[in-house]
Amino acid sequence: MISKPLLWFIALALAALLAMAWWGHRYPARVTIINVSGVALREVEIRSGEQRAVTGTIPNGGSRSVALTPGDTVTIHFARTTWRSPEELTPARAMILYIGPEGQVTR
Repeated sequence: MISKPLLWFIALALAALLAMAWWGHRYPARVTIINVSGVALREVEIRSGEQRAVTGTIPNGGSRSVALTPGDTVTIHFARTTWRSPEELTPARAMILYIGPEGQVTR
């Protein structure tokens, strides 16, 4: 037979797991852009669903990072280049993107 203290412990542990899952689902993801193109990138814009972040100018060798709510794909727009991620952002994910010569984006 299971004792009452053990049942309370199991119930509290289950409640803690549910709370952590709920909190983790809402934890933001980070998108970091590293400029290795050889020139400064002007007016870099990062979009994900309804969210929009303008990082401004990123100098050559520089980087910018933004936190976004997960659940949508990431779109990056700079100069005449638009890049879209193949998958959606997941909670607590770090997406690191390198922008190379001629606007080539690699992960």
